This record gives sequence, C-alpha cells and structure tokens, in this order.
Amino acid sequence: MESVVVNVESIQIDETGKKEEISFTTKGSLYQKKFSYYLRYEEELGTDQAVTTTLKIKDDVLTLIRDGAVRMKQDFVAGETGSFSYQTPYGKLEFNLTVEQVYIETAAKQGRIELKYTLKDRDKLVSQNQLLITYKEGLNV
Repeated sequence: MESVVVNVESIQIDETGKKEEISFTTKGSLYQKKFSYYLRYEEELGTDQAVTTTLKIKDDVLTLIRDGAVRMKQDFVAGETGSFSYQTPYGKLEFNLTVEQVYIETAAKQGRIELKYTLKDRDKLVSQNQLLITYKEGLNV
C-alpha cells in the first residue's frame, strides 16, 4: 500500500445554471488487488461528518464507494445511464446518472481520473458535473 497525495477538483452546475467549484488536497492510500487499483481517502463534509471515499479503478470503469456520514456505490462507464441510492443521515435519495466521459490514467505512483456526468432526480436535472482527481506518491499534503 502506497501513501499518496490526492487532489480533488469538482465543478457542479445546478438546474438554474449556478456554478459551484470545490477543491481540496488530502492524504490517501493506493493499492493494487488483482487487476484493479484502489484509491482511498477521507473527506470532511462538515463538522464531525467524515466520509471515506474509495475509488476502484479497472480499465475504463470507475466505481465510487462512499462510506460514513453518507453512503453510496456507483459505477461510472462512459456512455452509460444508471441509477443509484445516496444514503444520508436524513434518509435515502434515488438518482439517475448519465456518464458522458471517463478518462483514467493510472500507475503505481501517480494517476489522473476525469469524469463528466449528469445527475437527475427521475427526469429532473439536478446538476451537470465535472470531477478531476489526481494522485501522486508522497507524504506531504
């Protein structure tokens, strides 16, 4: 298991056109199991609300797993539409997801993941999203 520095940049445009940008850098870990890489890091969602995010990276498929204050599991495959549950402390939400782009460049010491996807509540647009995650071997955040 390698210690890595993880940089996350997110752009979200809601149904009204309002743009929200979030970025953070944190420590994480990277390991390989069979033919997949796993990238794991912690996110702070607010006061005392931590989430462990695990990305399973295999070929051109990315599986996002969140566990903690929120829980979810979703596969990202370019060109595919699917649904998933998002469990919060306030209840479960159901969403539909259309993935426009998945770009994965991964290696043992560094990597880059780019996602573009649209999130809907049934047929109603919730947001258009871009996510860029990079990681590199290192101990300093």
